[in-house]
Amino acid sequence: MVELCTRCEDKSSVYFRPYSGERLCSKCFNETIVEKVKRTINRFNMFEYDNRIAVGVSGGKDSLTLLKILWEIEKEQPKSELVAICIDEGIEGYRDEALGITRKFCKKINIEIHVKSFQELFGETMDDIAVRERELGTCSYCGVLRRKALNQSAIDIGADRLATG
Repeated sequence: MVELCTRCEDKSSVYFRPYSGERLCSKCFNETIVEKVKRTINRFNMFEYDNRIAVGVSGGKDSLTLLKILWEIEKEQPKSELVAICIDEGIEGYRDEALGITRKFCKKINIEIHVKSFQELFGETMDDIAVRERELGTCSYCGVLRRKALNQSAIDIGADRLATG
């Protein structure tokens, strides 16, 4: 027997939320997630009504989901602006597909996208760094430089906030 969504009582449930006992259809599930994010933003005063909000987007499911949720919320705030920042680390064959996905998604929801590269920001790629002798593993350098690249890019484009996911 198919269980109906406990919110809309119209569609088949696709998700059971154990802590509340709710059974949700995909539409109601998505709406509850957006509402939870909205409450969190308001509770912690994360954004102002007129902020330029940069979202660090890798092209993966987490960052694209964050971008989509913030887009849903911020379209209710006509004075705010949402922009995507994507960092190309310069690892051959690594970021190309994700950049394509990110560009396509941003075009679909009409979000401005800024792509910055390690080469542009630091004068060398992650591939360049990887071949050098160093104290720490490649991932340690990449993580620190990626965060620095996101922070600097957000400043460069005049963002008031930077969201990562």
